[in-house]
Amino acid sequence: DWIIESFRLARSAFSDTTVLLINEYSIMNSITNTDRYLEIIRLLQAEDLIDAIGFQAHGFSHNVSNEIYMRNLDTLASTGLPLYATELDIDGPTDLEHVHNYMNLFPLLWEHPAIKGITLWGFKPGMWRGDEGCYLIDEEGTDIAECC
Repeated sequence: DWIIESFRLARSAFSDTTVLLINEYSIMNSITNTDRYLEIIRLLQAEDLIDAIGFQAHGFSHNVSNEIYMRNLDTLASTGLPLYATELDIDGPTDLEHVHNYMNLFPLLWEHPAIKGITLWGFKPGMWRGDEGCYLIDEEGTDIAECC
């Protein structure tokens, strides 16, 4: 109920031009979590309280098959709302593994018709999880993928 009430308050406090978006983590790697998220989204839609859906796209939580990931994308897209992949970071302990991991996950997001935006997260050293090699540029600002 507190989620619904929060969106009611937001809808009443902000103009009609304000986009209300829900955003959550650990959604895309679980059918159960995606289905529960969809229930909340449907409740918000019933009162016209939501304009878009966000999900945190941390690569370290992409521990399921691409088929499950796509199933979950399609499930959220069934709402008719635009989808936004937030906080996308993909691990790779070596540059080659990093680029291969991006090549596996990024197209699922980029090519999905419901995805309207992807926010890269911690893309340079020192910003986020550097030990896991999740950044896209090195200390000098050179694109990591150029080496591969």
